[in-house]
Amino acid sequence: MTQADIIAITRDPQIRGGRPVITGTGFEVAQLLCEIADDGASCAAVEENFSLPAGSARRVLLALLSELEVLHPKARSTTHYPECWRDHRACALEYIEALRASVRAERDARQRVVVEWGAAAFGLDQITSVEQRGLRLIEKAIEAAQAAGCDSAMLHKMVDYVFARPSGDLYQELGGVSVCLLAMANAAGFSADDAEKLEIARILAKPVATFTERNKAKNDAGFKSRALHEERAQQKEGEG
Repeated sequence: MTQADIIAITRDPQIRGGRPVITGTGFEVAQLLCEIADDGASCAAVEENFSLPAGSARRVLLALLSELEVLHPKARSTTHYPECWRDHRACALEYIEALRASVRAERDARQRVVVEWGAAAFGLDQITSVEQRGLRLIEKAIEAAQAAGCDSAMLHKMVDYVFARPSGDLYQELGGVSVCLLAMANAAGFSADDAEKLEIARILAKPVATFTERNKAKNDAGFKSRALHEERAQQKEGEG
């Protein structure tokens, strides 16, 4: 196992995105990671190779070591892992937890921005309606499939296939949507995170009224939740 091997193992887009992942085999990889992390020149080479900020390579390597403990439970045994792993373990675990908290905090902040924008554009009742958001999600998924070259007949067939099965758990299904999004972005050569940030910036730069009008046109065409349909019908009765 050489430094070239470790570079190949860690050449993963998730590293640049702040989520280190390693798929190599236990002892040799851990030993080499420790050696590189303790060598200033090697760390500098890793930073240059991956376009990482100066001084960040050691933290990334220690985070990779932390992931190894999960992938290789026997790493906890003195007979399976080098002494240097135990020396770095506390630092690695502290770094990886801070990293995960930072990533989640940033994503949660973007979620709040989208919800506030949606409340202004569509109204609080529509941005908080799970069924309504489901309709808009499937619209965007279809548009992405169209852009990817999928056949419309296949999409219609997929709807029948899915609805012929029992309904799933929404929390888990949303996780599945995110997983598929990441995989599709990778297949297309994109960063899903960058695409999300760019789209949020794009919609925030436009007048809110633009999206209010678009949403109204979709609702008037019948693409709104059953609850909103019923609410509108009741309003018309009251007006009559």
